[in-house]
Amino acid sequence: MDNIHDYVKWMGRFGFDELAFSHIDAMVLSQLSYYDLALMEDYPDLPLSIEGLSARITAERHSSPNLATNPCREAGAFFQSVARSKRYKDIIVREYAEESDRDRAVQFAAASFERRGDFNFIAFRGTDDTLAGWKEDFMISFTLTPSQQLALEFARRNLVPDIKNILGGHSKGANMALYAASQMTIDEWQLVGSVYLLDGPGLCPDVLDTVELPRVRRKAVAINPQFSVIGKLFDPEIPKTIIVQSSAEGLMQHDMYTWGIDHGKLMTAREYDPQAQKINGLISDWLGGIDNEKRKVFVEDIFSILSCDGAQTVSDLMKGGADTMENALVKLLGSEESTRDAIAGLPEKAMFGSALTRIKKLGFIKWLSGFRAVRCALLILGGLLLMLASNEMLNYIAKGFFLVLAVAEFVLTVRRLYKVHWDFSMVRERLYLLIILSALCIAVMTRERAVYLLGSMLYGAVALIVAIVSAERAWKKSDTVFLRIIHICEALFAAGFGMSLLIISPDKVYNYSLIVGAALFADGLARLIEWLVHRPYTRRDHPVH
Repeated sequence: MDNIHDYVKWMGRFGFDELAFSHIDAMVLSQLSYYDLALMEDYPDLPLSIEGLSARITAERHSSPNLATNPCREAGAFFQSVARSKRYKDIIVREYAEESDRDRAVQFAAASFERRGDFNFIAFRGTDDTLAGWKEDFMISFTLTPSQQLALEFARRNLVPDIKNILGGHSKGANMALYAASQMTIDEWQLVGSVYLLDGPGLCPDVLDTVELPRVRRKAVAINPQFSVIGKLFDPEIPKTIIVQSSAEGLMQHDMYTWGIDHGKLMTAREYDPQAQKINGLISDWLGGIDNEKRKVFVEDIFSILSCDGAQTVSDLMKGGADTMENALVKLLGSEESTRDAIAGLPEKAMFGSALTRIKKLGFIKWLSGFRAVRCALLILGGLLLMLASNEMLNYIAKGFFLVLAVAEFVLTVRRLYKVHWDFSMVRERLYLLIILSALCIAVMTRERAVYLLGSMLYGAVALIVAIVSAERAWKKSDTVFLRIIHICEALFAAGFGMSLLIISPDKVYNYSLIVGAALFADGLARLIEWLVHRPYTRRDHPVH
């Protein structure tokens, strides 16, 4: 499978008079915007041809050995291939603009590539390695970003009359191209021939007026890989959408270097990856449950946490290793409650989809949670069931649980294989998961000790999570002193019990269900007493609604 670099090497010997402008040329020029054209200490006056600009950069590097090189070697090699090709070397770089501001979360770059008398391609760069750039990606969900405004200004001053103007970009660059196209005046828009959106997010309808999107759709071409997630955020629903095959797996398909090309043509696919579609639905539901103000707080908190150790790039975070992640987790626990709720909501959406959201909207959960006596009764009932259940019954429950998981995964895997015409490479991750679940199922079916081992691990993990949640609730000053004491006891017991289960030999933990049942029973009883003592007094003639 060839890529755009191979395309430049093989098809670069044909001029545009011999081979007309294609979708892949839009990809090439969009990818070119990732190259740092401002590397030189003495930046040249533009316009300048790509070949001439390459020569100036090479000469500048030779005269200044300490000059920083482009952070992406692949981008440098690609730029050199483009500069040497017959097809692209005479294209004029009319203007190059770049702005980066960590405090304002700005990461913007764009270039205007003109083939005189033919076309002018205005390319916007996608996200780079900076945390400012990544933060700006998230900001499109709740506000108009500085880069979107800069993109409109850049596009307006680089429109060339009497030739075909093309806007385009990859990832965030596609979003900027879409925004610029949607905000142009009628006269400006008449100068635009087409807009290329290369796996980039659309415009958030909660933030921007999308009334002009229909006119953009008529001139737009969207190109997305099969596993497209970023390109489906706030989906602009472009009628002319091309799905391409990729040499990468999962989210790595976002990289344009992985998009397949064969004999100068894009290697297309019939449909998106079903797993990517599930992720897109999950993210849409998740975002739908968070209003703009909470999205803003969430983004500010997350990126404040990520940069707490002075990190300015994703590479800095990776270099920080476990210490950086530990510091981030500690700060996350102290972040705004809305941020913690937003993060906690993502796994909830992953497990239950939108069903739980619909139930919540009905008000049943909220109504039920208002009856503290019901919650106390459930704790007491659950405790009694665990205390009365025999070890044999628990063994059967554990075996049944893993058997159901394994069978369900087998059915889903076979169904997925059928959809992809039995291409095992497309379901590799599912096959791995099926093998793991099958092994666990066989283990608990044939080895009694495996039941105790897995049960201990599961109980231990849940107990430690309960300990953290209870400790956090103990700090809530709005609760009564007695209830806060209950939370502290819960946290201490759960922490000690969880650590014990993870440390003690599994075959010695025969009565963990009895211990947990007793703890739940005592917890429910204590909560019931607390509720009875502190419940508000109401008179019959003044019912509480």
